[in-house]
Amino acid sequence: MYPTLFRIPHQIGPLPVFGWGWALVAWAVYVVLGLGVTLIRGRRPSEVWGQIPFALLVAAVLVWVFPALEETGSTGQPIGLAIRSYGVMLLLAMVAAVGLAYLRARQVGLNPEIILSLAIWLFVGGIAGARAFYVIEYWDEFQRETIWQTVAAIAKFTEGGLVVYGAVLGGLSAGAIFVRRHNLPILAMADLIAPSLAVGLSLGRIGCFLTGCCFGGVCGDGHLCVAFPFGAPAYVHQFEEGTLWGIDLRVERDGRLMIKRVVPGSAAERAGLRAGQRLIYYRLHPWNEVWRERLAGNFDREAARTETEQGERVLWKVGDLPATSRPVYPTQILASVNAALLAWLAWTFYPIRRRDGTVFALMFTLYPVSRFLLEILRDDEPGQFGTPLTISQWFALLTLILMAFLWWAIWKRPAQLAFGRR
Repeated sequence: MYPTLFRIPHQIGPLPVFGWGWALVAWAVYVVLGLGVTLIRGRRPSEVWGQIPFALLVAAVLVWVFPALEETGSTGQPIGLAIRSYGVMLLLAMVAAVGLAYLRARQVGLNPEIILSLAIWLFVGGIAGARAFYVIEYWDEFQRETIWQTVAAIAKFTEGGLVVYGAVLGGLSAGAIFVRRHNLPILAMADLIAPSLAVGLSLGRIGCFLTGCCFGGVCGDGHLCVAFPFGAPAYVHQFEEGTLWGIDLRVERDGRLMIKRVVPGSAAERAGLRAGQRLIYYRLHPWNEVWRERLAGNFDREAARTETEQGERVLWKVGDLPATSRPVYPTQILASVNAALLAWLAWTFYPIRRRDGTVFALMFTLYPVSRFLLEILRDDEPGQFGTPLTISQWFALLTLILMAFLWWAIWKRPAQLAFGRR
C-alpha cells in the first residue's frame, strides 16, 4: 500500500510552487511563447485570442485550486502537494484508454482527432459521476466546518473515493451528448471505446489497491490474502467493527454479541477470550482519538474495553493494536484482472462482430455478473434497502436489465456496421 508516491514542496526559494508562484510563472512563459509562435506562423489574431480563455482557466487552477489541495502540517502551514498513487494510476488509465481507442479509430478509418475530443468529455463526465456517486453515498465523510473546506474535501478525488457505476453513468452521459453533437453513430462508437473502458478500469483498480480502498472481507491466512498497514481503510474498518483484535462476532437475537471465533495468536487469545462467550459490554473509543494517541506514542491509553457474561473484563490499550489488519481478500487485484480479461475479450471480439453495439453490450453484460460476485468478497459497503445486497450489486442487476433491452434493440436492427470489421 503506497497511497502517496511523493510530495511537491510548498515553497522553493523565495516563491511558493503553486498560488502566485513558480507554477504560474512557468505557465505564463509557456503561454507567451506559444502565442508568439502562433503569430510568427501567420495565424489569424482571432485564433490567438481564442486560446486566452483556456490559458486563464489553467492559471486560475494554479492560483486557487492547487493551493487548496496542499496538505498542512501540525502547525496548520502548507507543506506541499501530495502526488497520490490513485491519481497517477488514474492518469495512466486515461492515457492507455485513449491510446487504445486512438489505435482502433485509425484501423477503421475514423479521424483519430475525434477520439481525443471525446476522451475529454468522457474523462470529465466520468470523474464527475464517479465522485458524485461516492460523495452522495458517504456524505458524512465530506462535511466540514465551512463550505469551502467541504468543496476542497470533495475535490480530492486523486486520493480515492470514486465509484465505477457513477463513472459509467457520468461518462456515458457526457459521451452520448458529444456523439449526438457530432452526428456520429452511437452504437458503433460505443463498440469502439468499450475495450478502452475496461483497460481504464483495470489500471484504476491498481490505484485502489495502492490506496487501500475497495478492500475485501477477512479471508484467513491463505496465499491469496493480503494485510494492510496501520491506518489503512481496511484496518480502520476492522477496528470500528471490533474484529481487529482477532475475534469474529455474531449478533444474537437479544442484541448481545457472541464470539464466534478467536484467531490463534491474536490479542484476543492472549487476553483469554474464547469462542462461545457472550459479551455484555464492548466499548470502542473513536478511531480519531486512537489514531492521535498512537502517533503521540501514548501506548498505555485505553482503546477499547470488553466484559463477558462471566465477568471477565479486558482493557485493550493503544499499544495492543496490531501492526497490520487481519488478512483480507485482494478484491482490487481480482477486479483489475477481471477488467483486463474483459478488455481482451472486447478487443478480440470487435473484428468478428456483425452488428453495431454487440461489443459494448457483451462487455456490460459480463461485467455486472463479475462485479456482483466480487461484491460478495468485499467488505467496505453495507447492504442497502433492507437487504444484504450492496449498492453496486443493485446497480449490477439494473445494468443487466438494461442490457437485455439493448440486446433486443440490437437484434431488431439489420446486420450492418458503420466502421467495418477491422
